[in-house]
Amino acid sequence: MILVLTTEFGDYSHTGFINWLKYYKADYEILTGASIYRRDSNICITNDNQIIVNGRNYTEDVNVANVIG
Repeated sequence: MILVLTTEFGDYSHTGFINWLKYYKADYEILTGASIYRRDSNICITNDNQIIVNGRNYTEDVNVANVIG
C-alpha cells in the first residue's frame, strides 16, 4: 500500500500523482494534516508500536510513503 502524506490546501502537485496511482490501480491512501486534525481518520498506536488508521495496520501494510508538499 502507498501512503500519500500531503497538505489539503495550497499544494496541487499531488493531483497528477494520484491520477497516476488510479491509472495503475495502485492500493493507496491519502492522509493530510487537516484530516488528522479534524479527526476524519481514526488513528491508533498500540502498545506494541503498531499504527492502525481506519482499521488498517499501517505498520504491516505500508511499503511506500510519499510525502508531497
